[in-house]
Amino acid sequence: KQWYQRRVRGGYVYTVEEQNNHVRGMTSFGDSSFTFGNNNGHFTMSKPGGVSVYTEKELLAVCDRGNKRITVWDRLGTPLHIIPLPQHPDCCSYAGYGILVVGTSEGEVLFVDLDCRQHVFTWTNKQLKYPGFITGVAVDNRQNVYICDPKNHRVIKVYR
Repeated sequence: KQWYQRRVRGGYVYTVEEQNNHVRGMTSFGDSSFTFGNNNGHFTMSKPGGVSVYTEKELLAVCDRGNKRITVWDRLGTPLHIIPLPQHPDCCSYAGYGILVVGTSEGEVLFVDLDCRQHVFTWTNKQLKYPGFITGVAVDNRQNVYICDPKNHRVIKVYR
């Protein structure tokens, strides 16, 4: 099993298991509580990537790499809505104010409005145009975005 990101919210730890095409919600003690994302009809995921928590509304946003979209779930794994994307999402981080920052396999960073359910802005840097080389995004408390660029052995800070 490959386990990617974990986020704690409401007593649960959420872990993406790419090979099983689902997200596992566990108690903070490590007990497996539930899985979601596979066999969910229209919401069935293919190669899920990162997971992030929309803290104000206690929702989960999951990068659904194989389907080029973000799937949004409640904290217990009930599917809510889908946000189609122009590229394959690999990793994500919640920035506050309903905005999700998404790193893509195509080397671009997308800004997605979770409330309006749409992709609103694309940030690109020609030095990042190496498919599959954005391996992480993070947002600090001032909404500055940090992009992991392992091809060039650096982290890029993008000011808000």
